[in-house]
Amino acid sequence: MIEWDRVAELYDIYVHSDIDISFFIRETRKVSGQVLELMAGTGRVSIPLLEAGVSLVCVDASAQMLTVLQKKLAQKGFLPKIQQADVRELNLKEYFELAIIPFNSFSELLSKKDQKNTLRSIHNHLREGGQLICTLHNPNVRSKLVDGSLRLEGKYSLEKEQLLFWGLEKQQPNHCIVERTQFDDMRDRVSCLGSEKFAGFGIGRNPDFR
Repeated sequence: MIEWDRVAELYDIYVHSDIDISFFIRETRKVSGQVLELMAGTGRVSIPLLEAGVSLVCVDASAQMLTVLQKKLAQKGFLPKIQQADVRELNLKEYFELAIIPFNSFSELLSKKDQKNTLRSIHNHLREGGQLICTLHNPNVRSKLVDGSLRLEGKYSLEKEQLLFWGLEKQQPNHCIVERTQFDDMRDRVSCLGSEKFAGFGIGRNPDFR
């Protein structure tokens, strides 16, 4: 698995997509109370939502990812509730009109049991009529990158060094599980950041998902 605590300090360097931000701002502004953001990471979505005036509770399992998020929030003067927790076993003792899982993160839950436990856990934290927005991969787009090829996915200039970011994705034989391995290459030092697996290219492609 990707060791998210280890990746935390590099994450904002190579992940900066904003393609979904306007969507989440529009949807969360429809809610009068707090919004529950799950698998919030370092705040790629959290901070734009807070800047738009959305009241958030941010949850992630990684302590280091949340530490990065808290530093960024402190610089901007935001004070949302931050909670380190496993999405499969939430116990926040609060209820929400809306919960969101951005950036296809639900796909990191591989087993049917984990998926069901997560959905049940979220349901237990929603008010009557509450909603969940969960983004997932587009199977037709995703499958084009899952060919076992090592790709240079980005070059990033740091203060004294250049970071090269590499990724390799392959599908497990006879199974809709994608395994991704990623590396960072900083000058003469190359390290594997770890591997992670995703539950299919999208829920519609996995026969185990009902």
